[in-house]
Amino acid sequence: ILIVPKNALNHPLCQTEEQMKSITKFHIKCLDELEVLNAHRRHVGMYIKKPTKDDPASHNTWRLQMLLKIFTSYYITTEFLITVDSDTLLTQYVKDISWFLPYGKARVAYENRGIHASWYNASERLLHAKGCFNEMELSTPMIGVTPAILHTNTLLAVRHRLLRIHGRKAR
Repeated sequence: ILIVPKNALNHPLCQTEEQMKSITKFHIKCLDELEVLNAHRRHVGMYIKKPTKDDPASHNTWRLQMLLKIFTSYYITTEFLITVDSDTLLTQYVKDISWFLPYGKARVAYENRGIHASWYNASERLLHAKGCFNEMELSTPMIGVTPAILHTNTLLAVRHRLLRIHGRKAR
């Protein structure tokens, strides 16, 4: 699934299956980012603000990327998914996923919490989960950035929590 702004739905990757086959072997489905979020642009703007001096974690694209990764779970039919950013490209199918899922759990790349401390603080505020990260040392290992393997049902639970907290009904 490619999540794109509405004006990118005209790209050949997002057109007919025949056009896609001329570009890639992957089956690609393109979705409008506002459709994924089930929101109007002005509503999204309430939660995705320009960065401020006091809150650099409010960076526009970072929050939008996180929300899109969470809300895309609604469209996923597998138990796990791989999230990537626009600067990452998967070049071949993964035939044997056992390396990625040792003991049936997603393999993650850890990083110290201090590397992106403001990101964790922003997530805590958005989820109304005060206290989850406050007491942790900055060297505490946390799940890293993309690419990441995520559990679909966990993302769906986070999606439902966000919708419940911020007054939207789940589809």
